Amino acid sequence: MDSQDFTKLLHVPTCFGCCQDNPVGLKLKFVFEGKSLVAEFTSNKYHMGPPDGVHGGVITAIVDEAFSMLVRKTLGHDIRTIKEEFSFKNMASVGEKVTVKATLLEEKSRVVIAQARVYTDEAVIAEATGTLFKVKKDSKNSRVFSR
Repeated sequence: MDSQDFTKLLHVPTCFGCCQDNPVGLKLKFVFEGKSLVAEFTSNKYHMGPPDGVHGGVITAIVDEAFSMLVRKTLGHDIRTIKEEFSFKNMASVGEKVTVKATLLEEKSRVVIAQARVYTDEAVIAEATGTLFKVKKDSKNSRVFSR
């Protein structure tokens, strides 16, 4: 993995996905592998959903953060998620390291399409496609999804 300093991309100092100081956050650290953005995550007992398995919402949050950081770094835009479609293939076990790999598929004027895969050394955990809205840099209200 290529080393890359993403600290300048932290949008808020308490981000659940990427902030290293958030005591309940995922603390994802992203690096580029070619044109893809990659991070690793090891769950703990507080990420459990089914017995001994990582909650699907945690996997979803990892992918959502990867999409956001990918667009922020490669295109220079903040984004809001319009839609994410997931196909869960296997369950990740609590304590097992998973890797997320996100790649841009298409950029339109205000919308970006990206794909991601979450996997372990043994199996694919989930695959996802995201439709993401680029927030206008001069937007006074970044909560509004206007096209």
